[in-house]
Amino acid sequence: MRLSNFSLEGLIGALVFLAGAHLLWKNRADAIAWLKEFIRILRGEIKRKGGAGTQTAPLRRPRSGALILVGALALILIGQILFLLDLTY
Repeated sequence: MRLSNFSLEGLIGALVFLAGAHLLWKNRADAIAWLKEFIRILRGEIKRKGGAGTQTAPLRRPRSGALILVGALALILIGQILFLLDLTY
């Protein structure tokens, strides 16, 4: 497949994907903090359902940047959809 086979939609999709990946890479420290917090919450839920006890740790808020992370993931998804639509039509 050559680059000339891509239309404007595929090019925009690739650029949107790269913009989302750049935002995600730029804020990777926030992404790691949110992932650790998610795993901590998930582990607590699993332990609670097993009946191991009901100890709760004090709530910690991860660093801000959730809106940027959600936006970056949305850009990545939209970019992939546009690129795949260009390949199929």
